Amino acid sequence: MGKKVKIAMNFADYHESTDHLGYEVTIGSLDKEQLKEIKSILETNDLEKYYESDYFQQFYNYNDIYHGNGIVGGFAGLTSSGIESLNYDDKDNLSTDNWEFDTESPTDTEDIIIEEDIILVTFQAEDKYFCVEQEIEGDNSNENVQVQLCVDYIDRLTAVDWDYLEEDVDQKPYSVLRGVKSKYGKFHEDFDYWDGDENKYVKYQFILNGDQTVLAISNRGQKMWNGNTNILACEPFGYGELCMSNYDYDLIEKFAKEIGKAIEQIENEKTVETKEQSEVADKQNKIKKAWDEDGKSLSKLIEKYNYQPKLTKKLDNINDGIIDEKTMLEIFLWKTDRYPDLEKIDFIKLNSLNNIKPENFKECEEVLRDLISIKGFGLAMASTILRFRNPDVFPIIDRRAYRAIMDEDKLSVYHSTPIEKQIEIYFNYVEKVHEFVKDKGIDLAIVDRVLYIFDKEENKGTKI
Repeated sequence: MGKKVKIAMNFADYHESTDHLGYEVTIGSLDKEQLKEIKSILETNDLEKYYESDYFQQFYNYNDIYHGNGIVGGFAGLTSSGIESLNYDDKDNLSTDNWEFDTESPTDTEDIIIEEDIILVTFQAEDKYFCVEQEIEGDNSNENVQVQLCVDYIDRLTAVDWDYLEEDVDQKPYSVLRGVKSKYGKFHEDFDYWDGDENKYVKYQFILNGDQTVLAISNRGQKMWNGNTNILACEPFGYGELCMSNYDYDLIEKFAKEIGKAIEQIENEKTVETKEQSEVADKQNKIKKAWDEDGKSLSKLIEKYNYQPKLTKKLDNINDGIIDEKTMLEIFLWKTDRYPDLEKIDFIKLNSLNNIKPENFKECEEVLRDLISIKGFGLAMASTILRFRNPDVFPIIDRRAYRAIMDEDKLSVYHSTPIEKQIEIYFNYVEKVHEFVKDKGIDLAIVDRVLYIFDKEENKGTKI
């Protein structure tokens, strides 16, 4: 039998006002129409309208540049200079005693370079407690395991101007802890000891044009300010008065003007881009013809062909074989470049899910993780496969069915969302669906289809 290594960490924020403060961070680009809408809201001088708008209330990143969940550096000590002396404490003695911090290679880092000029950055403060575990098998169960932190460093976050919000930020948060790993692989989050997803207290939002902050706004209450940070987490998210700097209407007018300049910038760039595209198009009109090349040179180009190699080889070997329905579907998937790597699927485990009961639906976790990890699958496709394997247990998750039944109005799952987070979202959805069908007397095998039609008819015209 192996032994589990468990690491429990508390991260104090910069002001040491809470034992475990973290952030969820989204970054996305804004187009001209979105900027115009934001500008029109600011010009009313009615800030409540902005706080009630999707830009502030709906926590997602426009055009999906970056979405990270976890402890944010700066406030939490995750800086390029301080990472080696990161202060971590174990909460309630949850950590096992056979791990140590790898001081020789303390981090597995990824530099996130944001090249888009105009971006929307949102921080959502959460009460965080970080707990991960990993099973060490066999004779290695008693060894000391060296662990590394996995950290994203995001260059554009250093451009955020916190002074607009009267926040005392000596070191800006520009890194996100995305996990922990050892030589045995990545640790899995232990959600039994994970605090925070239900307690969101403060939201900070910025619009950056290059390195210039053209909007800074927060719903942090005055009652939680006046220099006293020890009560940062005393009131729930969305309560209290607005941040003091947001009552400076001269500042709001300045933000509106700067956003106007950003709109003009986009329009000017569009004009230049159109001209350049026209010039490129003129050059492209002079198409090279293969007739001008010799046959040997053309034949040699096949060495560069690497499209769907496994499936291509299989289809090339049809020869005199029969094209049946399965082969026809494979040809279709080959042409559309949507043929999945099915070698990652354990079909024995997948088919065994046919025998589980609704109350044991979490037994699918390993299969679900493998499905989500397949290129081109994602959570929606993975849940669809589970549904057809056992329709009495697993519903399909999609944006319409999700918002028709869940408390949230938006299914916030992106290609960058960690697999563990996607599994958590799906399990919460399955629990809610099971509760719903029991209450309404609906067959679980058809509930996702019923919810899809319901949302399509009743919420017609509402943005998904």
